[in-house]
Amino acid sequence: MWARNRSPEVRALLWEIKRLQNIVRRAWQFQTFFPPTGYLGGTNRDMVLHYLREEIANEPYLQGAQQWMREHEAEQKREASARRPKAPGPAKG
Repeated sequence: MWARNRSPEVRALLWEIKRLQNIVRRAWQFQTFFPPTGYLGGTNRDMVLHYLREEIANEPYLQGAQQWMREHEAEQKREASARRPKAPGPAKG
């Protein structure tokens, strides 16, 4: 968008989008510190976390970020196993 329209309004909108994405990401990070529980019969914290999780569950930004994290972790595991020295096999003779 910025490449097509270098106006102050577009720049402000893009910064606002980035700021809101950061808030959503931090909310997702925050909720991971608490075990998932239902809010019925729970505490106020459980109720707030339930609704927070509900709100961010379908957030497109998070879905893309989580997919990237899964792919990145898988790639790191593949690279780590490729770097591990292989155990010597039985001696042939």
